[in-house]
Amino acid sequence: LPSCVAVRETFATSSTFDGSRPTIFSGWDSPALEKWANKGNFQSYFGEHEQYIKGRDVQPLKDAAGKHCKTSTETLIDSMSKLFSAKNDAANRGEKMKNKDTTKEIDLLFFTNDKENPHFFESLSKDYSPPAPIEKLDVFNNKGFRVFSAMEQGSSHPFHFHDAAWLGQVSGSRLWYFLPPDTPKVKPKVNGCEYLYGRVPLPSGTTACVQEAGEVMYFPSKWLHSTCALEPWSVGIGGQGGSPNVYDQGFEQLLSKHDASEAAQKDKMEECGVFKSEKQTPVKEDNITEKDWKWFDGNLNEYYNKLERDEHEKRDPNVITSYAVHRWMGPEKKTLTHYQLVREAIYEHVIRRFPPSAETVAGDGVALRVFDAGCGLGAGLMWFEQHEPSWELVGHTISEDQYNWIVNDLPEHRFTAYLRTYDEPLGDGGIVTFNAIYSIEAAIHSPNLKISLTAWSKALSPGGVIVIVDDFLSVGTSRDDPDVDLFTRAWLANAVHTTTEISHWADELDMTLVRDRDLGSEFQIVKRNYRNKVPELKDEKGRVHQAWLGSKARQRLTVHGKISYRLIVLRKNSESNIDLQ
Repeated sequence: LPSCVAVRETFATSSTFDGSRPTIFSGWDSPALEKWANKGNFQSYFGEHEQYIKGRDVQPLKDAAGKHCKTSTETLIDSMSKLFSAKNDAANRGEKMKNKDTTKEIDLLFFTNDKENPHFFESLSKDYSPPAPIEKLDVFNNKGFRVFSAMEQGSSHPFHFHDAAWLGQVSGSRLWYFLPPDTPKVKPKVNGCEYLYGRVPLPSGTTACVQEAGEVMYFPSKWLHSTCALEPWSVGIGGQGGSPNVYDQGFEQLLSKHDASEAAQKDKMEECGVFKSEKQTPVKEDNITEKDWKWFDGNLNEYYNKLERDEHEKRDPNVITSYAVHRWMGPEKKTLTHYQLVREAIYEHVIRRFPPSAETVAGDGVALRVFDAGCGLGAGLMWFEQHEPSWELVGHTISEDQYNWIVNDLPEHRFTAYLRTYDEPLGDGGIVTFNAIYSIEAAIHSPNLKISLTAWSKALSPGGVIVIVDDFLSVGTSRDDPDVDLFTRAWLANAVHTTTEISHWADELDMTLVRDRDLGSEFQIVKRNYRNKVPELKDEKGRVHQAWLGSKARQRLTVHGKISYRLIVLRKNSESNIDLQ
């Protein structure tokens, strides 16, 4: 990136600030930083407020009657997330998502001001106030108007200019490009992230600055600027000088509550060109009759026992990859990648250090207690034992054959495995809790995931985390979808939920969703694993276990964007008590 033109200040040492040049302040202390940083929390606080549905030009989209499109804050945020995932899936296929009526690529920007949306800003104002050094500038002293900006990763405001402005970054990070005043307008207008990706050359003289959460960006009047959201849920609150009448576009003031039903809002998104109509294609039931597949009537123990007996001879207890039976990821088709991803999450949110590489054994690691919820054949436990020898590891499986493999076939090991449900992480009244609990492709089998999360949260030490790697329902996809129904039955996927639902549950359990990582897009699963193909509902190798039918349904849903493969981290809202020395 080019060098940053902004000077860096702290609010404690800002006595020389005069507003004459771009400045980044650190040390912003605002309740919004904690209250809004989690997407689910923000939706629960402000989700009912009405918003315009705005495209990449920050103008409201229009419906079939030519009226400005509106929706609730909660639906707008969910639609941004859904569109972000769909765009990534399309990019993996080498395609671009286009508006149904134009050739423009679709984008949604949540950008509003207190002139068009006074009720929304009245609610927001309880959680922040303009920083004193900026508020004292004449351009903002009881003048101007307030702005709110939320973007998904890869969204942008193209180059433009206006009066002096400030923006406090509440969540995520934001890349700013600047050109000095009197620079000719940049044409054509492009997504600012295209400069970062190297797809479009930067205009001559451009400088670049990265703004992190907890920092405030200020720039004077007429500086050309463009932004790029570097992370999902990139949120900012701020103000702009000058009269809002300059930007009066005849918008109606929005209501404090948008009353349309969830179904009506979904239809409005389709009518306004954001999403295509989802007409369901019924699954041909003659492909999934009882005579074609071996079903286990919901008995997860027998389901996994039979899989283990069928595949037992292929496994080598001395080679972890032979019994790490997760979905492979990346160009090298590794199934062990999951363990390094979990390790990274634990280091980031519990140990608060940079993690070692996947090949590195932690020589002087922090002593943690870690629980594998649904440990399967013990591959994760064995990998962590080899890479984190200071960790005390415990795992539960409900499959007798998997448990027998761990006890009788695996090489000598220190970790402990139990034949019991993962809803009982502490066993029979245990009191020694865990610093981290992880579940890889197992949480989805829970008969009631909220009950499982409750049990896991009770078993966590202060500041501990739950890390889940699994398939999650995409926002807007109905559980009544025929393909979803087939997946839930064949994969025994009892717990197909959106991450938004889980975020709400986490709040009730005094936890916070601190990470929501789209592995499907990051590792290009649709392209690499599935070659962009929707499969037929049959197994090419003649296998009849219902799990192979479930894997086909899983592929269908993933390619169609109805489920996504994600890693989420839930952190207990209390200070960690582990010794990091």
